[in-house]
Amino acid sequence: MHKILVIIPFVVDLDVLCEHEKVLTAANSKRSHITVVSLAVGPSPADFDKPTFQHAVPEILDVVRERQKDFDGIMISCFEDPGLAEAREISNIPVVAPCETAMLFAASLGRSFFLISPDPNSEGLYRRIAASFGLAANFAAFETIEFDVGGENDADASVARFASIVSKARNETHADIAILACTAFAGYANAIRCKAGGWIIEPATAAIQHLESLIDLRGPKGDFVA
Repeated sequence: MHKILVIIPFVVDLDVLCEHEKVLTAANSKRSHITVVSLAVGPSPADFDKPTFQHAVPEILDVVRERQKDFDGIMISCFEDPGLAEAREISNIPVVAPCETAMLFAASLGRSFFLISPDPNSEGLYRRIAASFGLAANFAAFETIEFDVGGENDADASVARFASIVSKARNETHADIAILACTAFAGYANAIRCKAGGWIIEPATAAIQHLESLIDLRGPKGDFVA
């Protein structure tokens, strides 16, 4: 049984931790035990839209240092992938994050894609990330959705908004793949797929699946197995 640590890089309450752990566990294979933790100090999800917002990368790295010995792999659960490069520098186990995973999945499929994000100010960042993977031409559109990250959202209304945005973007761009660009969307992914159809990448659960493959490749003694 793989032991996977998921780090929410914000200060959140226990209900958010438990719900994220439940969603990720239900969506992924039975080969892994998933533990979700958050930061003891740092920003909250409500801080995300503030002009001066910065991720608490040192605090993320503190969690990696303290907890990695007890796990086989780590996922940083925020679509901006905060601290990913820095965590890999200090970690002895595989570290993944959702934006990189989603972009690589899209690259592997060789299809055009669009992002749906709760943050209207993040388009430039995601386009730079896509360009770093040679995917600038594949990035067909950036769409935003009204969604309270870390707060209360009406499930039916949210799914209906997602489906409407997916339909609009597909009609306007003919892009094949919708990427849900926030890990808080994970619990809505199946309902969105049912209502909207087509290829929809939910990057938090995709990152867990990617991490499981890396753990398998790493082998029980940390030796690469192919």
